Amino acid sequence: MPDVTNISKNKFYYLKGMVWSSFGNITAMVASLGTIMFAVRLLAKEEIGAFYLVLFITGFAACLGDIGFRNTAIKFLSIADKIEIINATRYFSTISFIASTLACFVLTIILPFLTKIWISEDFHKISWYCIPIVLLMINFQMGSALLVGYKMFNTLSIVTATIEILRMSVSILFLYLGYGTIGLLLSLILSRIIGIGIIWYKIPCCAWPLFRYKKSKEIFSFSGWMYGTSVMSIITVRTADTLLTTYLGTATLATYSTAMQIPSALQKIFESVKPVILGYVSTLKMDAANASVAAVRLLSGLLAISVSLLVVLANPLVSLLFSSRYTDSVPIMQALCIWTAIGIVNYFLSITLIGMGCGRKFFVLTIPQFFTMLLSSIILIPKYQGMGAAISLIITSFVGNIAGSWLVSDGNSMLFHKLIWAFLRSSLPLLLLFVLLLTGLPSIVILIFLPFMITILFISKAITPRDIILSWNGFFKKI
Repeated sequence: MPDVTNISKNKFYYLKGMVWSSFGNITAMVASLGTIMFAVRLLAKEEIGAFYLVLFITGFAACLGDIGFRNTAIKFLSIADKIEIINATRYFSTISFIASTLACFVLTIILPFLTKIWISEDFHKISWYCIPIVLLMINFQMGSALLVGYKMFNTLSIVTATIEILRMSVSILFLYLGYGTIGLLLSLILSRIIGIGIIWYKIPCCAWPLFRYKKSKEIFSFSGWMYGTSVMSIITVRTADTLLTTYLGTATLATYSTAMQIPSALQKIFESVKPVILGYVSTLKMDAANASVAAVRLLSGLLAISVSLLVVLANPLVSLLFSSRYTDSVPIMQALCIWTAIGIVNYFLSITLIGMGCGRKFFVLTIPQFFTMLLSSIILIPKYQGMGAAISLIITSFVGNIAGSWLVSDGNSMLFHKLIWAFLRSSLPLLLLFVLLLTGLPSIVILIFLPFMITILFISKAITPRDIILSWNGFFKKI
């Protein structure tokens, strides 16, 4: 008979973690958006583009240097006993430091070549800041994973929110003092140092190295597929940034990356409330297959409504948040919002594969997406610039959702068709909205189409009033 006390305790930790995680993620998102709001008003597009390029390089290098240990650490620490957890923590911290050092060494060799490919004075001035940022990013990410493994969700949330608020405050100060992009990067470095310091204070054994660990083979074996998938995913998404910068320069990258800010915020918000949606689906008492269909339907429907509202409000939002200098990013932002709606469903199908223990299938899912993104970007970006990159992401996520549905259905044709229909009845109205945007119709026409689109979503039962009421009640019940 299962231990009811432990089940209740684990459920409590899960719910507590969800609330704290939501608080930390949303606070960090708002602070990060605040930093960009000030930066785009005080710096030239070329400077902002150079800053985004550094973030792109460091994010990619940090992914390579992570070697899949972050997710592995959460898994192993969550099930370790009191003695085992100390040795595991020391080992993960040691490997993380070694991997981050190697990543910095490789980046030191590669950076001179990158400065020759991307000929931008603004980028050349700040390119070497990539080295300390990568070192700190990898170790901070591992520290965050350790906090999750220890179930210290409140600490992680406070650390995440605090360092982003600190980063925003220091960034604004440095910007007004005239330090430009260097000030933005120095604030990032300072915030990560403080974050790592707090984590080491809460988990002191992090600072003591351990080079030998009895479960090292098991750890490396588990992290393999996860690492491969993470690398493929970031290559797929960042293909657009690479081609935009190479073909068109940092100013074009600035326009595209600024357009990405609001869709990224939407992504983080849905990440925070996703457990509520999945919790609602679980109350419907369905089998696993039908629960997956219901989750895809509900995610797609709620995203379609949210994205439609953002698309209509895009023009005033961009002017309010990023100034009138970035009005050329409005159509790109609208397209990226539609990509976000399709991409989050893609992400849900991916974590479903992980939950099924299909790490290899998860990796396989990234392969068609990578080639779709590469081919469509090469064709579309030189001609349509940032909009071409956004269209490439939409096509890639659409292909990914079809492939993901096929992998999740595992040969069950009926389940495959149900998953596809659950996704399409929300996506097709969105794609119709996207076609209207491409025709250049006035905003008033799009506004008139919005109630019609929402009506279609309810008629096709992509989403129902009961879904909204129960999900809303469930959200406040969790809080």
